[in-house]
This record gives sequence, structure tokens and C-alpha cells, in this order.
Amino acid sequence: LDDGTSYWPLGLDLCGYTYRSDDIQAHMASLFHELADNGGNWARVWSADNVDDQTRYLLAVETGPYSGRYNMTNANNLDAVFESATALGIKVQLTINDQHSLRASKRWPLNFANAAKGGPISNPAEWFTNEKAQRMFFRRLRYLISRYSHHTSLMAFETFNELDFVDGYNSSVAARWHERVIAYLRVTDPYKHLITSSWALTKRDIIV
Repeated sequence: LDDGTSYWPLGLDLCGYTYRSDDIQAHMASLFHELADNGGNWARVWSADNVDDQTRYLLAVETGPYSGRYNMTNANNLDAVFESATALGIKVQLTINDQHSLRASKRWPLNFANAAKGGPISNPAEWFTNEKAQRMFFRRLRYLISRYSHHTSLMAFETFNELDFVDGYNSSVAARWHERVIAYLRVTDPYKHLITSSWALTKRDIIV
């Protein structure tokens, strides 16, 4: 930690595509309390699935009706999550992208980058290389950094969840994309948080 003490993360992946709850703030606080009561000090929390759906993704900040329109209710929810975590000594790994938004059989039809939604690309694989699509993503990333990086409970930004599940996955493209995102985070994040990513390892990709 910043004070030089060692830290061993122990906790849970509190993944929630929809976080089904009438009161997401109370729901997450309850999960954190149970985690802390059992010796946990770490949680993986998702602000992913930023697609055109304003009803289900209660911690996603960009839910439409168009790209660049930020959902203040959800953004406030995420602030409250960090505050609850801080109060209980829990560190948060914030997941900011998920493979479902780049799979035709999942939520690609709702993705703002999809040409069918007025975006610049015609298939999920182009998302990693198309400049307009990347500007859309980096705009959201800048918002996340600007709004949440000051929270002392934020431990790490997770750039992508299970990246090798996306349609048209390419190892070399994924490696170059990570280089670009990491470079941006290093320059833009004033607190220099840890940066991580994840794979399902279905393709046994060791390049990235």
C-alpha cells in the first residue's frame, strides 16, 4: 500500500451484468458488509456493458440513449459503492469492458459503436482498431478516471473481462490495444492505479 504495508487481496468477484436490485447502493453495501465480516478486503466490481439500455446496468455510466450521454443515477451509484468499500476497508478492482458487448449473440446489437446504432463499425472485431470507436471508449475511460480515481478504495482498473471471448478475437490486435490503453491510463490517471485485464483462456493465448 502507499504507506509501505503489505496487502494480500482476499475477496470475491461481485460480477453483475444487471445487479438485480431495487436499491443497488444498499445491495452492494450489504455484500461488502458480508465480505468484510468474513475477513475479505477486495472485490471485483463491474461498470461494464455500457450499451443502449437504461434499465438494467445499474453501475454502467454510459447507457444511452446515445454515446457520450452519461447516466448520473448510475454514476452516483458507483460513487456510493466506492464510499461503502472505503468505509469497510475493501479495495475495488473496477472492470470497465466486457466481452458480451462485442458478441453478436449477446449485446453487440446494443453497442453504441455498432453501425446499426449509428456507430462507426460493422462488426465487433473492428472495435479494437477503428479510431472513431476507440475515441468513444477513451472518452468514457477519461470520465471514469476523472470521476472515480480519487477514491482510496479503487485499487485497479481492469481494462477488459474475458477478452478472448469477443467475436473475431485476434491475439496481436489485443496486445496492441492493451499497449494503447495502458499508455493512456499511465498518462491520465493521476493516482497511477494498478492496471489489469482478464481472459477466459479458451484459446490458450500466451502472447498478451
